Amino acid sequence: MTSLIAYAREHGLELISLEVRSDNAPAIHLYEKYGFRRTGTYPACFKIGNACFDCDLMVLDLR
Repeated sequence: MTSLIAYAREHGLELISLEVRSDNAPAIHLYEKYGFRRTGTYPACFKIGNACFDCDLMVLDLR
């Protein structure tokens, strides 16, 4: 994650965005540790078998 953020900064990127399954607390915690913030949720973003899962949208502002 550190390398990804450094690469983005070095190449002038202003925002890094990602989607993460809303119930994936360890991943969300990791992203928040690096400064990502939740900006919204896609309800029923994808389906596995008969179960639908929401996705959180997260963004890191490098400006």
